[in-house]
Formats: sequence, structure tokens, C-alpha cells
Amino acid sequence: ASPPPTTRTGPTRTTPARAPQRGRGATGRTPDGTGPRPVKTDSFAPAAITIPAGKIVRLGVANNDAGLHIFNFDPAQIKADLTGAKTTNVWLKIDTPGTYTYYCELHSTLGADGKRTGMVVILVVE
Repeated sequence: ASPPPTTRTGPTRTTPARAPQRGRGATGRTPDGTGPRPVKTDSFAPAAITIPAGKIVRLGVANNDAGLHIFNFDPAQIKADLTGAKTTNVWLKIDTPGTYTYYCELHSTLGADGKRTGMVVILVVE
């Protein structure tokens, strides 16, 4: 099988939300970093997280609300439905340090300045 596709946006290289295959950058299917990212009352918690550059990271996004949320991370074209009372794993790898945003498509808005407000998380890559 071919390696997962990548998306380039400027100098950033990201990998779409897909669990790494054995022998492709992860030991078994163990990520280099992980952590719960709960959703409650139309907000992500915490509002900002830091992950290591160049490492495979699994974000376990737990939707504690009854309704649907839609996780979006535009630089890697990741979009995942977060159904109520369920945890969804989102896998990503970001090689370029910087500050990024992921958001809920249903509960955020894009301002005229190009910034998202509402249900968003600041993702710092170091």
C-alpha cells in the first residue's frame, strides 16, 4: 500500500487523519503523543494545546454533548464527525512549528479578518 497522502500549505507539511500503519513511522500503532480533548457545551477543552513537531499525534476527541460536532483541521484537510457520547481519534503529524487552529464546522464562524471564533482550539506545534 502507498503511504498516506500529504497536503502542503506554504512550508507546512501535514498528514491526514488516519492511523499510521505498522512500520510507517510509529511503533505498532502507538502515537508519539496523545491526549483527550473533551467537547462539552459547544466548546473544546482545553482552548489551546501544544504538540511536538514531526511526531505522530493522536487526539482523542470526546464529544460529551448529545449533538453532533464536526472537527475540522484545514491544513491537512481533516474533517471528522464527532457523534454524541463518543470519542473519535484524530491522527496527525505536523512537521513545521507554528500556530494552527482546529474548529467545529457547526459552532464556529470565519471572520472578515480570516480568523475563526466560537468553538476553536489553538494548536501550537513546537
